[in-house]
Amino acid sequence: MPLNQSESLYLRGGVLHSSQACTVASSRYRTNNRRLCSRKNYLEINILRLCYRVLCCFILSESYGPVLKKAYDHSHERSQIVAEAPSSSPSQRASDKLVFIFKGPWVRPAEMLIRSPIVLLFALYTTVTQGYLLLVCAILGLVYQENYHFSPGSSGLAYLGLASGLTFTQLTIGQLSDKYIARISRLYGAHKPEDRLPPLFIGALIIPVGLLMYGWGTHTHWIVPILGSGLFAIGYMCTYLPIMMYLIDTYTQYAASAVAACTVLRSICSAILPLAANPLYKRLGYDWGNSLLAFVALAFFPCTVVLARYGERIRVRYEPELKST
Repeated sequence: MPLNQSESLYLRGGVLHSSQACTVASSRYRTNNRRLCSRKNYLEINILRLCYRVLCCFILSESYGPVLKKAYDHSHERSQIVAEAPSSSPSQRASDKLVFIFKGPWVRPAEMLIRSPIVLLFALYTTVTQGYLLLVCAILGLVYQENYHFSPGSSGLAYLGLASGLTFTQLTIGQLSDKYIARISRLYGAHKPEDRLPPLFIGALIIPVGLLMYGWGTHTHWIVPILGSGLFAIGYMCTYLPIMMYLIDTYTQYAASAVAACTVLRSICSAILPLAANPLYKRLGYDWGNSLLAFVALAFFPCTVVLARYGERIRVRYEPELKST
């Protein structure tokens, strides 16, 4: 099932506003007061997120299948004006509603994370890549202050490479993926969720290259780390977006639960990994520290090759049995 317009806009816009908020806020304030700068950054990021969420409530239509079906059935029943006795007592309906509320957001993502190897693998991979993204955001300005003697305000301009890479890939990869899916559907009559994954293979190679260029480029001209961080940002988007689109195409009705399963691990790592930035780079330096990160990211590339060859077989064999409540 291809993404409809609302799902596509929300997915792309959500990634864009979340990723760009950090880079934009980092280059906004030219002050030596780090405490004040941090407070302003957090304030600006949360204002951007709030505006995005409110805007989505007004411009995007409902896209969740069960909700649309329930609304259609309700309007259809009202048009027929069929008076039927309630099939269950009010207390039973209230109990069923509580089960539905807690089953979806809490239990089902955990079930998918445990029972589906593909969901677990993608959760781990997105955890690593987003942790790297926030680690780069946390340390990039400091690199330019220490190595190139930029002022705290001017060091914010170092994030332009990261922001450019995120924006460029965000605006292109979705369109290219949709065109590729449309072509596959014309040639073969239908497409598989695995057809969403080709950009993932490219991103899995670009991420280590970008990290190495960013780390070892600190010994050369100041533009090299900016180019390396931009290349890393392109690789990040080439992995994150295809994974999210794959999960939505695969699990359709339970797509939100699959995405939530990835989000839990990703959020935990995003809070912890940036804390290791200073100890890592003090011990290994920016060159070997980024090399270590690049080698860990490169270890996931064979997994993408396995998914390209056996992804459909694994998905069908280990498909979790989920029951709607």
